[in-house]
Amino acid sequence: MLSEYATQNITFHCHHTYLDLSKFDIKLHTKNGMIYRMYSYTDDSLRYDLIQDQCRIKSHGQTILAIRTNKSVRLPIINLELVNRFHRNDYFTIEIGPICFA
Repeated sequence: MLSEYATQNITFHCHHTYLDLSKFDIKLHTKNGMIYRMYSYTDDSLRYDLIQDQCRIKSHGQTILAIRTNKSVRLPIINLELVNRFHRNDYFTIEIGPICFA
């Protein structure tokens, strides 16, 4: 593929829940079976930008992460794992967007 990089957005829609993603250990699962840790200091194969962060400061809204990589084989993200405890009444939905090549 002739693309320099690829991006994919992940959107968290929070409903009556505060969600601070910096407090979670997030694992990103790719279609090719790889697992990347979101906040790993030793793995720089995927970069992310926080485009919007409403769920951290209010209980309704959305938080949008843009995942970026210079190797398109690392995408698409097809699943993710939040490895932390939640409260019983926490409710949010996750939308994994399409890949954009540039």
